[in-house]
Amino acid sequence: MSADPPQTGLQLAAATSTALGGGELARGAALADEAAATFLAEQGEPNFDAPNMLRLRADALLTLGDHGAAAQTLDRADGHAAKLPGGDPFDRLRVQLGRLRGVALLDGGDRPGARAVLEATLTLCEQTLAPDDPDAAGVHNMLGIVGKFMGTFDDAAAHYARALEIYRDHDAAPGTIATLHHNLGGLAHSRGDLVTAERETRRALELHAASHGATHPDAAADRGQLAAILSELGRHEEAERELRRTADDFATAYGPDHVEVAIAHTALGAALHRVGRLDEADVAYREGLAGRERTQGERHPMLAPTLLNLSALCEQRGNPSEARAYAQRAVDVLDGAVTADHPHRLAAQQRLAELSAGGSGS
Repeated sequence: MSADPPQTGLQLAAATSTALGGGELARGAALADEAAATFLAEQGEPNFDAPNMLRLRADALLTLGDHGAAAQTLDRADGHAAKLPGGDPFDRLRVQLGRLRGVALLDGGDRPGARAVLEATLTLCEQTLAPDDPDAAGVHNMLGIVGKFMGTFDDAAAHYARALEIYRDHDAAPGTIATLHHNLGGLAHSRGDLVTAERETRRALELHAASHGATHPDAAADRGQLAAILSELGRHEEAERELRRTADDFATAYGPDHVEVAIAHTALGAALHRVGRLDEADVAYREGLAGRERTQGERHPMLAPTLLNLSALCEQRGNPSEARAYAQRAVDVLDGAVTADHPHRLAAQQRLAELSAGGSGS
């Protein structure tokens, strides 16, 4: 019997779409890589299809939490895209690659780098596509996320509002609108406005569950954010229930070692800590922190809240030296990643000063 003929680029592209559409992200990423190589072999350069398939691969890798491999894929995609002429769809591809580069930098902890890339990508989009193009909304949304993490909250609010305006003008899908409500909820949470945070996050959860199903990762992300808000509002049992469900849904979707599972564990630790269940909180914090260090790196700025929580827990349990070590780490990971007046930075500096001055912080 003769072997089956090798698949064409178009066949591999179709298989990639099927895999990604079915939630098989790892398989889809591998197929996209194979499709890109096949398109290059078939067509040579300049080539639109190859970098477009690499775009799909990078997007899948980012969802899987592998920002390093995504960045390498984007390097390859940018090299091929640079050889393309101007005009749509070539400029649109470059804009989409720029947005993904911003995501990869943000996921890797380089917030200033992410902002610089995204601002340049927004300029490119407005000059080559249009200021009100849907891809401009995607870049505005990412700039909002960067602004929230860096502490430039007014700037973040402006970018989110512009993204929502563009998406609504283009009758975007409910799931897309839901993502903006999720992000607005997260911004309100960062600003301490828990009433707005709960309202926006519940709206996101309602839309995501209706669009994708109650166990979809987007809905799980909404529940995780909602749980953190509920915990701060004193609704601890509800928060714990939602966080355990969030961790289970992310583990089912992505596997137990995904960063979102680790984030859910650190959030669960905070909820348990608030009600005085210190032993359980310690286990959840450390399990989540270890997972986040594996996936995000030991110096990622998003580790700071968990490091501060662990510092407080160690102090409560009579271990001031470990408490100071965690507080110092929190200061270190935020250095250069947030504004000087960011709440997390101020809290970390204050905590370290108190522990250093008071020995045990008492």
